[in-house]
Amino acid sequence: MSESINTLVRDLFALSGTTNLKLAISAGVSPPNLSSWLKHGKMMIGEDKQHRLLEALGVSGGTLRKDRVHVWNWKLKEADIGPLVRTLLWAGGSYEMVFLAPIGRNITEWNFPLPLAIYDRKLPLRIFLMRTISPLIPEQDLPLLDPGIMPPGKIHWRPRSRYQAVHPSGHMEALQIEDKIFDEWEKGVVSVEDYERILWKPEKKKEPEVSRTLMPWESFGKVLEKKGVFQRDILEKFPEIENLPEK
Repeated sequence: MSESINTLVRDLFALSGTTNLKLAISAGVSPPNLSSWLKHGKMMIGEDKQHRLLEALGVSGGTLRKDRVHVWNWKLKEADIGPLVRTLLWAGGSYEMVFLAPIGRNITEWNFPLPLAIYDRKLPLRIFLMRTISPLIPEQDLPLLDPGIMPPGKIHWRPRSRYQAVHPSGHMEALQIEDKIFDEWEKGVVSVEDYERILWKPEKKKEPEVSRTLMPWESFGKVLEKKGVFQRDILEKFPEIENLPEK
């Protein structure tokens, strides 16, 4: 298969956090063949099995599946952002990002760095980015994920007004979610229902304005007469109307 398929599988394999053995078993591929193919891209894996590898990694119909949350693992180390950037470019779309933090916990209790949600309202694609720290990187040197290093025009931070918490340093903004759900998400258990409810509640649609045309007086009079209200009855109640000056 083409080199692009090999690159996509390698990138998704890196993001998935799964092992060579688990991926091989789920796709019905020999683990040694998979390992060799991932490294060298040689033709020891047929086209059918390559598609099975993609399906096992969350690809369907030529793009990322839209009926699930893609829980990816981003290990913070140098040059590790490549798989994420390439995969988002391949998937297309325009993404929003937001850090997630638990409600009810003191900021000092948060585990750093916070997990990150990346999503596209229009497609929709749902990505939950679990982030782990390399012991070789001092915590104070951890950079935030800057949209500037992501695909140009594809990524932006969620508008500030939508955030509910700000880190004291002023550098980290986060959306707070229920404590119980946050703990499950940190384990990688993310449901589509919770993801949608927390990250993009459906915006209320404005009711279309109904244009109203005023009824001519003559027609209005006929409607009143059908209901048993006649001009003489009105003039009896409001005699001043009969003597209104002509305009």
